[in-house]
Amino acid sequence: MCVIIASPKGVKIPDELLREAACSNRDGAGIAWIKDGKVHWVKGLMKIDDMLKAYQSVTGPHAVHFRLATHGGNTPLLTHPFPVTDQVRLDLKGSGFKLLMHNGVYTDWSEDLKASILSSGKPCPDGPWSDTRGVAFVVKQHGDAILNLMGSSRYLLLSGDKAHAFSFFGDWHEYKDFVFSNKNSNIAFPIATYHQSCYTPPTTTVSAPAAPTVGSRTPTTTGQNGTNATVTKSSSAVWRHFTDDGRFKQPDDSTAIVPVT
Repeated sequence: MCVIIASPKGVKIPDELLREAACSNRDGAGIAWIKDGKVHWVKGLMKIDDMLKAYQSVTGPHAVHFRLATHGGNTPLLTHPFPVTDQVRLDLKGSGFKLLMHNGVYTDWSEDLKASILSSGKPCPDGPWSDTRGVAFVVKQHGDAILNLMGSSRYLLLSGDKAHAFSFFGDWHEYKDFVFSNKNSNIAFPIATYHQSCYTPPTTTVSAPAAPTVGSRTPTTTGQNGTNATVTKSSSAVWRHFTDDGRFKQPDDSTAIVPVT
């Protein structure tokens, strides 16, 4: 489904939130920021550490996209954003006047793309396609307002025009300094309320010790049913391990879990 976090005021997104978003949407990230009347981008960031490193130098109004591939396969070339141009080029970094990010699935994209190419008289751009790249081409030919007719997805257009720097299409969720593409997710606190959780804190089960016998009475540690209680504690430790391609890996070594004290 992907997720977009936009910062129209240029406030930096906390690293922990970026990690959570990348963990749940693990098919690559892209960053776009507005500076000097242009929108600059870097994408194809397939590892979380690479994304965080690239993000450190970003200043000013910006947005970050985390992809969960649905069309076109898992390739850095199809990470977002896409320049809204006739070529809809697949460069992993660059700058332009208008860029598109997308959260959702647009099922009719290939038919609409073919119709748009044929009606425009423009040559079909080379390279792999996804629904979002196709939509970016259609927007170039028919204008921004066409996004209102392209399903229930969430689209973000970033422009070098200060008056239209951020254009949001669809239902978005604004919280404090950020705008999130998943309106009903409460995605920021925490992100896992909408997406499948990347990490579940380990639990430690502690059985109550056998009760000593005192005379003819046997005192017990009681739970709700009056029997020996079993106490479950949740560790507050946060464990994350990522493979070389940026995917989350649940630790399978029991020694990696910090005992609850």
